[in-house]
Amino acid sequence: YLARTTKTKEEIDLIERQTGKKYLRYRNSLNTDFSKFLFGLNEITENTKTVILVEGVFDKFRIDYLLSLDQQEEIKCCACFGKKISDAQTYWLQKKQIKSIILLYDNDAVKESKQYAFELSKYFSVLVGFCTAKDPGLLEQNELVDILNNLEPAQLFAINKVQKKILK
Repeated sequence: YLARTTKTKEEIDLIERQTGKKYLRYRNSLNTDFSKFLFGLNEITENTKTVILVEGVFDKFRIDYLLSLDQQEEIKCCACFGKKISDAQTYWLQKKQIKSIILLYDNDAVKESKQYAFELSKYFSVLVGFCTAKDPGLLEQNELVDILNNLEPAQLFAINKVQKKILK
């Protein structure tokens, strides 16, 4: 099973400030290895050439909605169940003959975005989108369009993120 809190971000922030502890936003089955699955894999057809990878199921739902991905076959969105990509998930994408990946992780996953962009580049053409202030599941149409208009290859993304850290 998959579970997610119904509390808003503001409620969670308040709880975390009051308790000084991180609030658990998700709780999934402990006996299931979700790293072997890609949520949305069954939506990929022989006409799908590009997959947008996001962390969570609700991110996927939002991207599908904003881009009307249910209305076409060329691009689909899949959720990785966290900010990681396993060999099994990579295998499934290869088996579906995907050519391009757009990595669209949350803004707290810069390190992971760089790591997995390079790993996936061994098998696919990879572009990275960076969500500066919001998770993909909270984006508005214009924000998503802006991110997609500024996608970067793995190498450029890594260089730009290193440069921004040094300049700060």
